[in-house]
Amino acid sequence: MAQDILGEKKYFAAANSGTGFQSYYKYIFDSNKFDSLIIIKGGSGTGKSSFARKLARECEKRGGQTEYFYCSSDPASLDGVILTLSDGRRIAALDGTAPHMRDTELPGCCDVLHDTGKYWNVSALAQRREEIERYVKERKERFKDVYCHLSAALAAERVADRIIEKNTDIPKLDGAVSRIFKKIGVREGKGTVEYRLTDSIGMRGRVRFNTFCERADTVYRVTGAGWKIFFSRLIAAISEKKADTVLSPYFLDTESFCGVFLTDTAFGGRVAFVRDECDDTCQNEDRIINTARFSEVKEKQERREIKKVQKLSEASLLSAEESFSEIRGLHFILEEIYSEAMDFKRKDREEKAIIDALF
Repeated sequence: MAQDILGEKKYFAAANSGTGFQSYYKYIFDSNKFDSLIIIKGGSGTGKSSFARKLARECEKRGGQTEYFYCSSDPASLDGVILTLSDGRRIAALDGTAPHMRDTELPGCCDVLHDTGKYWNVSALAQRREEIERYVKERKERFKDVYCHLSAALAAERVADRIIEKNTDIPKLDGAVSRIFKKIGVREGKGTVEYRLTDSIGMRGRVRFNTFCERADTVYRVTGAGWKIFFSRLIAAISEKKADTVLSPYFLDTESFCGVFLTDTAFGGRVAFVRDECDDTCQNEDRIINTARFSEVKEKQERREIKKVQKLSEASLLSAEESFSEIRGLHFILEEIYSEAMDFKRKDREEKAIIDALF
């Protein structure tokens, strides 16, 4: 589990999904949005994440704000940060290695490369080449297993989705959304859409960040089996209003969403809609939207089918987590190998110079 720091804006920039690895780098880390963008290259254990944290600490020390993007496979590590400095400048730093594979889009004038691999002892690593190759190969095989399990989980879940959608009273649902919009006072904006993922599965199991709720003035928690179709209709209505929105794709099925954040409404302030899988986690001050009101499945055979495929999906997700636990062991072995070959003193000196030049 990533460290839970109160008030920290925590997100993911990618998802391990039922359709493979899905990255949102091109939306989140678009060079055109920043004054400077640092692409960090290097292997496991070379301090890519620690450099991003150094940048974040320096920004916050100087009165700026940071958004943290954690690795979807290892939420103890950072994939990147977005810094908003007190003078208004925006700086981003991100891990540009596989599976993201990011290179410069605006070389020199915005994007710069920082290669942590230049601080390792190549001769020492060459002596352990066969060992490294074996662990890298094993890790790739376990990732194949992960995506097979996630694909099976999604296939089963979509069977239930089709039954639930068929039994959903769309006019009734749309009417409820319309009433909520009037209550919170949805404002017309520029229709901008940002992506900030709050849900993930990886080497530490399921991880969900509560950032949308922490940032919101008003929170709606969406419960019940019809949550996917509710979010679909909600987002369609928001699009018609051209409201400025932040969306959180659902990790397993990134065509669906599990969180919506409206940045400005007339009566509700900043409003979050979040999926809540456990009713007992709902706070008293939050609004509850029980989708059973719109998506009641009456046929016994269909209810049995939903329960059956939900069990299949849960079993496949558990198998994915078991494969991830094997990946975790291999990941830390590789990190240790590369860390032992690093000249961290030189790295710290040169990164300090980079930070001093930026700030």
